[in-house]
Amino acid sequence: SMFEIMRTCQMIHRLRNEELELLPDKDVFKMATINGAKAIGKEDDLGTLEVGKKADIVLIENSSPVKVFEANIWNYLVSVADSAHVKSVFVDGDLIVKDGVHQLLDEKAVREQCQDQATDFWKRNGWTTA
Repeated sequence: SMFEIMRTCQMIHRLRNEELELLPDKDVFKMATINGAKAIGKEDDLGTLEVGKKADIVLIENSSPVKVFEANIWNYLVSVADSAHVKSVFVDGDLIVKDGVHQLLDEKAVREQCQDQATDFWKRNGWTTA
């Protein structure tokens, strides 16, 4: 989850340097978006919502009783939100997740297939699966 990666990145840097103000939330979010696009040389196509760029949008629903104010939206996105808060996802303008349900994949079938492959892997290596 990108949310977990952002949170972990910030936490590691803050703990390692013993400085709680290191890597403000907004900077961590920029690392995951525009600066990530710059790192792979795709800032002209990705990383910000602009006309002519690929439109990947994640709509977050805050179902917690804690009010999110505009002043702390970056803190919410980096320190609170996780994949359970994702309501909808658009990738290059196409709706991929609607109301938390993937629209292109049968999630149950994918989970079952992953479980079967994991079980097979364990068995081939002589490990117990019970």
